[in-house]
Amino acid sequence: MEFLDCRGCSQALRSPVFQCSFGHPHFICSSCCEKLPDSKCKTCSGVDFVRCRAMEAAVNRILLPCKHGCGENITYYGKEGHEKACKEGPCFCPDPGCCFRGNTTALFDHFTTHHKWPANNFIDYLWQTCFAPEVYPPNPSQGTRRLDVSAVPGIRVLRSDEGHLFLLNVVSLESHALKVSIVSVQANTEEPVYTCSFSYKWRRDHCQNVWLDRITNSSLFDGLPEDCSSCILPSVPGGGDPPLLKGLFITRKVDDEDEMEWEDDDDDDDDDDDDESSFDEYDNEEEDDKDD
Repeated sequence: MEFLDCRGCSQALRSPVFQCSFGHPHFICSSCCEKLPDSKCKTCSGVDFVRCRAMEAAVNRILLPCKHGCGENITYYGKEGHEKACKEGPCFCPDPGCCFRGNTTALFDHFTTHHKWPANNFIDYLWQTCFAPEVYPPNPSQGTRRLDVSAVPGIRVLRSDEGHLFLLNVVSLESHALKVSIVSVQANTEEPVYTCSFSYKWRRDHCQNVWLDRITNSSLFDGLPEDCSSCILPSVPGGGDPPLLKGLFITRKVDDEDEMEWEDDDDDDDDDDDDESSFDEYDNEEEDDKDD
């Protein structure tokens, strides 16, 4: 696909595209064209570069499949960016010495069958609807909204009904303390953004509320990230039941644009209500006229 690369910088071509006026296959991007003295072609004895609409149409219409097999067809210039953020991109097993890699579906099977890590399912939803259970009625086969998890040292796998994968890691520290961390396993480390909250109960008369504002996203290429979302909690030495992470609750944030759209929808609904009330007033006036 080198013919779709800029002759100057070797980057993928995108509109606008320029070609030497002799018609030779010397295509360059707009950035390289601006850098050339008087926009002249060095190869063709200094002839001008002109806009090439045919090549622009080609770079926009030639579609290639994603190498991760997600089913998307993308332009050549958008292929690299898409594959970096593709949800089907490879993630990695964080266990030292394990070289397994795959998408999150394959990774879940690997975690639970090969490493025998315990797993829980839960229901994923947007933070705006977390207090409206009627919006997303629970399905017992998909899990629950809130999880009760024993704070036993080790890794636990959490999977949402939409297939999002999380690793909850509990590590024993000195001075009778526990470090609890959570990471979202995904190839795209930018989006989406999750939060986590739970109540920590480590003895009968003690309960502590914990809120992690942003769960770290990672493909686990370098293992479990050291700077992932975590908290330090007290622990009780000796026997008895292990401390409990009670009501563990993962929510997915939305950006400001989505919030704006939802607000606009609410405004439209309010306008509709106003219109209906005005019609009711009109009907009442007609009835009064008839009575008169």
